[in-house]
Amino acid sequence: MKHFGIQMWTVRDLLTTEEDFAVTVKKMAEMGYKEVHTAGCRIDPKRYIEILKENGMSICGTHYPLSMMEEDVKGTVEFHRLWETTNIGIGALDEAERTDLAKLKAFVKKYNELAKIYAAEGFKLTYHNHAFEFNRIDGKKP
Repeated sequence: MKHFGIQMWTVRDLLTTEEDFAVTVKKMAEMGYKEVHTAGCRIDPKRYIEILKENGMSICGTHYPLSMMEEDVKGTVEFHRLWETTNIGIGALDEAERTDLAKLKAFVKKYNELAKIYAAEGFKLTYHNHAFEFNRIDGKKP
Protein backbone atom coordinates (compact mmCIF):
# COMPACT_ATOMS: atom_id res chain seq x y z
CA MET A 1 0.00 0.00 0.00
CA LYS A 2 1.39 3.36 -1.03
CA HIS A 3 -0.54 5.50 1.46
CA PHE A 4 -3.12 5.04 4.16
CA GLY A 5 -6.20 7.08 3.19
CA ILE A 6 -9.76 7.75 4.21
CA GLN A 7 -13.01 8.57 2.43
CA MET A 8 -14.13 11.82 4.08
CA TRP A 9 -17.78 10.69 3.99
CA THR A 10 -16.79 8.42 6.88
CA VAL A 11 -16.24 11.44 9.15
CA ARG A 12 -18.68 13.89 7.49
CA ASP A 13 -20.44 14.74 10.75
CA LEU A 14 -17.13 16.01 12.16
CA LEU A 15 -16.46 18.40 9.27
CA THR A 16 -19.18 21.03 9.63
CA THR A 17 -16.99 24.05 10.44
CA GLU A 18 -13.42 25.03 9.64
CA GLU A 19 -12.46 24.49 13.27
CA ASP A 20 -14.05 21.03 13.35
CA PHE A 21 -12.39 20.20 10.06
CA ALA A 22 -8.95 21.23 11.36
CA VAL A 23 -9.33 19.21 14.57
CA THR A 24 -10.57 16.13 12.69
CA VAL A 25 -7.82 16.30 10.07
CA LYS A 26 -5.17 16.65 12.79
CA LYS A 27 -6.51 13.57 14.56
CA MET A 28 -6.62 11.61 11.30
CA ALA A 29 -3.02 12.58 10.55
CA GLU A 30 -1.99 11.45 14.03
CA MET A 31 -3.61 8.07 13.26
CA GLY A 32 -1.46 7.75 10.13
CA TYR A 33 -3.76 8.88 7.35
CA LYS A 34 -1.86 10.48 4.46
CA GLU A 35 -4.58 10.90 1.85
CA VAL A 36 -8.24 11.78 1.71
CA HIS A 37 -10.93 11.21 -0.85
CA THR A 38 -13.32 14.13 -0.56
CA ALA A 39 -17.07 13.95 -0.23
CA GLY A 40 -18.26 17.51 -0.30
CA CYS A 41 -16.64 20.61 1.12
CA ARG A 42 -18.27 22.75 3.79
CA ILE A 43 -15.37 25.17 4.22
CA ASP A 44 -13.43 27.42 1.88
CA PRO A 45 -11.66 25.16 -0.65
CA LYS A 46 -8.35 27.01 -0.17
CA ARG A 47 -8.47 26.43 3.59
CA TYR A 48 -9.45 22.81 2.98
CA ILE A 49 -6.24 22.02 1.12
CA GLU A 50 -4.12 24.24 3.40
CA ILE A 51 -5.32 22.37 6.50
CA LEU A 52 -4.63 19.05 4.85
CA LYS A 53 -1.11 20.12 3.83
CA GLU A 54 -0.42 21.49 7.32
CA ASN A 55 -1.06 17.93 8.51
CA GLY A 56 0.99 16.19 5.82
CA MET A 57 -2.05 15.04 3.89
CA SER A 58 -3.14 15.25 0.26
CA ILE A 59 -6.25 14.62 -1.81
CA CYS A 60 -6.25 11.45 -3.91
CA GLY A 61 -9.62 12.19 -5.51
CA THR A 62 -12.92 13.96 -5.19
CA HIS A 63 -16.64 13.55 -5.29
CA TYR A 64 -17.75 16.46 -7.43
CA PRO A 65 -21.12 17.42 -8.92
CA LEU A 66 -21.66 15.94 -12.37
CA SER A 67 -23.54 19.08 -13.38
CA MET A 68 -20.43 21.17 -12.64
CA MET A 69 -18.24 18.77 -14.65
CA GLU A 70 -20.58 19.20 -17.60
CA GLU A 71 -21.34 22.91 -17.34
CA ASP A 72 -18.02 24.34 -16.14
CA VAL A 73 -15.02 22.41 -17.38
CA LYS A 74 -12.66 25.35 -16.81
CA GLY A 75 -13.89 25.89 -13.23
CA THR A 76 -13.75 22.17 -12.48
CA VAL A 77 -10.17 21.97 -13.76
CA GLU A 78 -9.13 25.04 -11.74
CA PHE A 79 -10.76 23.67 -8.61
CA HIS A 80 -8.97 20.34 -8.91
CA ARG A 81 -5.65 21.98 -9.68
CA LEU A 82 -6.09 24.01 -6.47
CA TRP A 83 -6.58 20.73 -4.61
CA GLU A 84 -3.65 19.14 -6.49
CA THR A 85 -5.53 16.04 -7.52
CA THR A 86 -6.03 14.61 -10.98
CA ASN A 87 -8.95 12.33 -10.02
CA ILE A 88 -12.38 13.90 -10.44
CA GLY A 89 -15.29 11.70 -9.52
CA ILE A 90 -18.96 11.48 -8.77
CA GLY A 91 -20.33 9.74 -5.72
CA ALA A 92 -23.32 8.07 -7.37
CA LEU A 93 -25.99 8.41 -9.99
CA ASP A 94 -29.50 9.48 -9.14
CA GLU A 95 -31.79 6.50 -8.61
CA ALA A 96 -33.77 7.32 -11.77
CA GLU A 97 -30.61 7.02 -13.87
CA ARG A 98 -29.24 3.90 -12.28
CA THR A 99 -32.49 1.91 -12.42
CA ASP A 100 -33.32 2.55 -16.08
CA LEU A 101 -31.05 0.73 -18.55
CA ALA A 102 -31.46 3.32 -21.34
CA LYS A 103 -30.65 6.16 -18.93
CA LEU A 104 -27.69 4.25 -17.55
CA LYS A 105 -26.31 3.66 -21.04
CA ALA A 106 -26.79 7.35 -21.86
CA PHE A 107 -24.87 8.27 -18.70
CA VAL A 108 -21.99 5.94 -19.59
CA LYS A 109 -21.77 7.46 -23.06
CA LYS A 110 -21.88 11.02 -21.66
CA TYR A 111 -19.32 10.23 -18.92
CA ASN A 112 -16.93 8.65 -21.42
CA GLU A 113 -17.19 11.78 -23.59
CA LEU A 114 -16.48 13.95 -20.56
CA ALA A 115 -13.53 11.72 -19.68
CA LYS A 116 -11.91 12.57 -23.03
CA ILE A 117 -12.31 16.30 -22.37
CA TYR A 118 -10.75 16.01 -18.92
CA ALA A 119 -8.01 13.65 -20.08
CA ALA A 120 -6.85 16.38 -22.45
CA GLU A 121 -6.38 18.55 -19.33
CA GLY A 122 -4.50 15.80 -17.46
CA PHE A 123 -7.37 14.48 -15.34
CA LYS A 124 -9.17 11.16 -14.89
CA LEU A 125 -12.87 10.79 -14.19
CA THR A 126 -13.81 8.27 -11.54
CA TYR A 127 -16.99 6.75 -10.19
CA HIS A 128 -17.56 5.61 -6.60
CA ASN A 129 -19.42 2.32 -6.80
CA HIS A 130 -21.86 0.82 -4.31
CA ALA A 131 -23.78 -2.45 -4.04
CA PHE A 132 -26.78 -1.03 -5.93
CA GLU A 133 -24.79 -0.81 -9.17
CA PHE A 134 -24.90 -4.60 -9.24
CA ASN A 135 -28.70 -4.75 -9.00
CA ARG A 136 -30.50 -6.21 -11.99
CA ILE A 137 -32.30 -3.90 -14.40
CA ASP A 138 -34.92 -5.61 -16.52
CA GLY A 139 -33.53 -8.96 -15.37
CA LYS A 140 -29.93 -8.12 -16.39
CA LYS A 141 -26.89 -6.99 -14.47
CA PRO A 142 -25.78 -3.77 -16.15
